[in-house]
Amino acid sequence: MKRFLTILLTLTVLFPASGQSWPEKATVSADGVFRTNSLKQSFAGLDLGASIPIGEYFTAEAAAEILIPGIYAVSATARPGFTVGGGRFFLDGSILHRSLKEYETSQLAGALSAGYKRQYFSIQFGAYAMKVYDRSEARDNLSATIDFLYRGSACIKSSESKWNLGVAVSNYTPYEIEHMWSPIFFLFGHFDLSDRVSLQGELEFRHIGMLSMQGGIYAFGAHAGVSYYFGKKQ
Repeated sequence: MKRFLTILLTLTVLFPASGQSWPEKATVSADGVFRTNSLKQSFAGLDLGASIPIGEYFTAEAAAEILIPGIYAVSATARPGFTVGGGRFFLDGSILHRSLKEYETSQLAGALSAGYKRQYFSIQFGAYAMKVYDRSEARDNLSATIDFLYRGSACIKSSESKWNLGVAVSNYTPYEIEHMWSPIFFLFGHFDLSDRVSLQGELEFRHIGMLSMQGGIYAFGAHAGVSYYFGKKQ
């Protein structure tokens, strides 16, 4: 636990949590989170994130999540990109560690993907490899997974607008990765209070196992928070 907190504090100070935009300025964000599911389990906590552009062609991001009771996650992303046809083509390389104390399991994943973003939409495809450590039995068990990841989003206004609303579908966030047949649906938005401060919110819905034609678990989530831009938002 001490090691996790040390990593969390280092990442959140040095390096947005949502991963939905390419900010022109360094950004830090904090969101309150609430999640519940059809098993009558509920979780509440905090998401922290930051993004640092390094020159014109590179961005470094990091995110951390603490949910009570007993879910912790940290991730780091390196994102080179360049302008193509009026949009932004980018590559993502990410590392994610997630711990579920109640189930005595932890996950370590690495992901590579490519995407293209314009003012009103973005699309992204890639793959990930994950190791799952299960300590709930008499001895430790280890399993490995290789699968695809994806994300698509669309907004009603341009990304430079003072306010915006959008929808997205994906099987990953900065805090977790699902199997490709378990998409997460998002409704998100933001409102700029000033050139430096923006409010953001997000609703999410998922049905585990939906596309595999198996019975699954319904889960809902809500995020609300604030972002601060070090310099005027472009």
